[in-house]
Amino acid sequence: MTTTPPAPASTALQQLESAAAVLFDFNGTLSADEDLLAAIYCDIAAELGIELTPAAYDTEFLGLSDPQIATALAARAAAGERTVTPEQIADRMAEAYLAAVANTPRIAAETCRLVRALAGSGVPLAVVTGTYRRLVTGALQAAGIEQHFAAVIAGEDVTAGKPAPEGFLTAARQLGVAAAEQVVVVEDSAPGRQAAEAAGMSVLMVGGSGLTVADIGKALPA
Repeated sequence: MTTTPPAPASTALQQLESAAAVLFDFNGTLSADEDLLAAIYCDIAAELGIELTPAAYDTEFLGLSDPQIATALAARAAAGERTVTPEQIADRMAEAYLAAVANTPRIAAETCRLVRALAGSGVPLAVVTGTYRRLVTGALQAAGIEQHFAAVIAGEDVTAGKPAPEGFLTAARQLGVAAAEQVVVVEDSAPGRQAAEAAGMSVLMVGGSGLTVADIGKALPA
């Protein structure tokens, strides 16, 4: 198992092309949407009488699954004598997210090109995410790349989210890849990195002030 720091795009591209399988995180990795998620959850919190700033969202919730975040917000609302279920929060979040990405797609054209190139060269692909399946499939469909992913492991598909390795191990099993060390995980968060490392997989870190998935797509030959 190795963790690769932000690398030149050409080096990262070679790493992905030579992998037995590539597992992508979704929020902040395939989809440049962490700011959108923070804004939506802050709005939901305000509706429930909970104070939550974008900075506090990053500190408390970044990298957690959406079911975990919904459960935490429902518990805080209950402490303030507001009755709401995690499922209601999930529905409110999904409605806002899908409306936002329909107007302004968050999966870059260069990212889509990378996905098509990897799938076209025979590299099995999967998404492993803590968000809800309906959000992932909706965004992938809108971007025209859903058919290139052989598996989507979403927040509701696992009993233990990141940093537990369950999602990555499940995806590798569904792709038929037995050698974990030959799998490359593309991640942007510490819990995601920890989960991939626990699964014995190589990790390519993206996002933040470093390399993005779209940057890697730009390294493809014209």
